Amino acid sequence: MVTSRLNLLQGQLYLAEGNINQAAFYIDKVLDSKTLLPTGHKEEALATRIQLLLQTGDFAAAYNLLEKNHVTTNGDSYYSTRFTLLEGKLFADAGMDSLATEKLEKAQQSAIQSKDTVQWIAAHQALATLHPERGNYQLIHELALKKNEPHLTASVLLSMYEADPLATTATIWLDEALRISRIHGYEELLGKAYLLKGLQYAQCDSARYFCSKSFDIAEQLHLHALQLRACNCLQEWHANHHQWEEAYRFLNIQKGLQQSSDEANLVRKVNAAQFNETLRQAQETSRGLIQQMEARELAANAQLETQQQKLKRMSIWLLVIGILMMLSYFLYRNKARYNRELQLLNHDLQQANNKLAAANQELAQHNDALDQFAAVAAHDLKGPLRTIHSFTQLLRRRIGSSLGEEEQSYFAYITEGTTRLSNLIDSLLAFSRLGKKWTNLSPYPCKIFCNR
Repeated sequence: MVTSRLNLLQGQLYLAEGNINQAAFYIDKVLDSKTLLPTGHKEEALATRIQLLLQTGDFAAAYNLLEKNHVTTNGDSYYSTRFTLLEGKLFADAGMDSLATEKLEKAQQSAIQSKDTVQWIAAHQALATLHPERGNYQLIHELALKKNEPHLTASVLLSMYEADPLATTATIWLDEALRISRIHGYEELLGKAYLLKGLQYAQCDSARYFCSKSFDIAEQLHLHALQLRACNCLQEWHANHHQWEEAYRFLNIQKGLQQSSDEANLVRKVNAAQFNETLRQAQETSRGLIQQMEARELAANAQLETQQQKLKRMSIWLLVIGILMMLSYFLYRNKARYNRELQLLNHDLQQANNKLAAANQELAQHNDALDQFAAVAAHDLKGPLRTIHSFTQLLRRRIGSSLGEEEQSYFAYITEGTTRLSNLIDSLLAFSRLGKKWTNLSPYPCKIFCNR
């Protein structure tokens, strides 16, 4: 664990000194370590290795390393923002300004969400390099001072000076950046500040001093772009002061640096072109895969929609079946209830029939008794009538010849009355028997009553 930390620091130190090969050696030792690294060590080593690849112009390797290890941040917002920022710088160095702007803006938003001022300033500076009109160096300077980041403050001051070297406070910005870089030993920023100072005093003798300082630092740190600018400044100064030998020497150095710079730029352009072509092919492949995935997704959605329709129809059928089952259950319950009620009604009807049969039996008994009574009463009533009728006939035969016509009519009235009363008793007896059996009724001569 201690060894990996020392290797990481050693690699970053060599990177600061411009020794790319040694820096890559120590950083690769950290990345290839089989031991468990502390939190953040691997991410820091990856970020440093990507910076090395960007300096050497190996854009494809840097991009592959970013894509391969972008998911290893484990939710760490700091390294996630940092890798996004490095990706934006990668696209900017490769000349892909639109992608670079997109990634840098994303890094800036991520830094705002995580309240990481340093990362936000770095993203803003990179965006200002691509789009100078969007640079707000005054705000960046204030934020850098609040965060107490001297390296960031010196870098921002130099950027402010380069953006507006004719400003009234431009000299103050440059002197402050030079002071901070000298105090804290920021050699790269110090070399840049010396160069800008030398360009500021281009016609003065002090320009030679500042440009020489910048040239020595750039040569020591292998900063070829800065060394070329410093060499150009020294060549012009010696030429203006008619020191032709020194001017010729720096001119030769400038030609060699320019040739190296052109070769390096050519290599970077070739690498950038290859990276652009590789990225374009990857995007086309990704687009094809996306189209295939979209087609599969559409087919899956269609299949899912078909299944949903089937499920919907099944649901409707199940609902109908459920409703029918509920209706059948209710009908069954009602039928059972009606059957119970019908059984109760049948039971009540049976009881009523039994009571009616008992009543009919009792009524039949009463009718029989009444018939017997009527027969007895008729027999008893007809006995006196027969006596009256018999004795009336007997008297009529004995004394009939001695009676007058009027007395004969009296006997006729008595005989007729007893006969009629006997017939009336017989009729009443027959009427009382109508409930028991049918009797052939004959019309009664009503004229008799009318005549009487």
